[in-house]
Amino acid sequence: MPSKVILFIFLIIFSPENYGILPSDCTAASTSSSTLSYRQSHDFILPDVNEELGRKCQRFSDYFCLMAVWLNTRLTNREPQQDDAEQFRKLVEPNYKNLNWYSFRENDISSFSEGCCSHQVDSYIQYGQKNGLSPQEYYDKVFKIGRVTDKQLVFLKARWVPSLCMNVINQVGFGYGSLKIIGNPKLSRNFIVPPVGNEDLMMVVPKNQVKDTLSFSWFLVNLVCREKPHWCPEEWLALQTAKQVAVFPAEPAPERRPRRNLAEMELETWFIKENNESAQLIVV
Repeated sequence: MPSKVILFIFLIIFSPENYGILPSDCTAASTSSSTLSYRQSHDFILPDVNEELGRKCQRFSDYFCLMAVWLNTRLTNREPQQDDAEQFRKLVEPNYKNLNWYSFRENDISSFSEGCCSHQVDSYIQYGQKNGLSPQEYYDKVFKIGRVTDKQLVFLKARWVPSLCMNVINQVGFGYGSLKIIGNPKLSRNFIVPPVGNEDLMMVVPKNQVKDTLSFSWFLVNLVCREKPHWCPEEWLALQTAKQVAVFPAEPAPERRPRRNLAEMELETWFIKENNESAQLIVV
């Protein structure tokens, strides 16, 4: 990746003693912000050895894990059907790995299953069925991503780490609604994204630029595409430049793949095949 797109400061994870004397406000009480307004979002866990869910995510991915599509508003008057759970299981079981939507429950991890499907079904019951959605409708909300630029950061969980004098981000959510921040971070200090993949560096996010920096396009380019590069068309380079997406530590520019035709992309990217139709991640 060309160095000119490196827009943020990166630092190596040091032990606390390497930081010397911390500013006095680094040990002050933390604050957080939240709202009860409408929210619909894809909520993701970032792998982090210092956080329980982050460690569980690392069993499956070094980049991200989907928790669920979170909804807090009833959308229709549809009543639950007796076979809703089983119908959703049939929909999600062949495709849950596409978005790293794993269940961390031990009963879902065996020689017959790699992280499916009680958590995914329970997520449908809690956020889909309860809000009037059929199994197919909630499935579509999960896997038919839609336009990248339509979604923004609406959920963030971070923990305050006095030894770093910064907030470490554990979870992010992208969608619609007001930004909700939980986890008791200190909002007057900067945030950092924990290392992903084989990196030992962290990205610093200025405290007053969190929402603008952590865009959905940033998440896709820097996390999803790093793990699943075959999903990402060459055109995303233009999106990265236009959106000033931060990249992780500088590295040699990868050899560009030849432009693929539509038939090839249907097998490799964000298409969900259903009844001879397809749903694509639309990049604009």
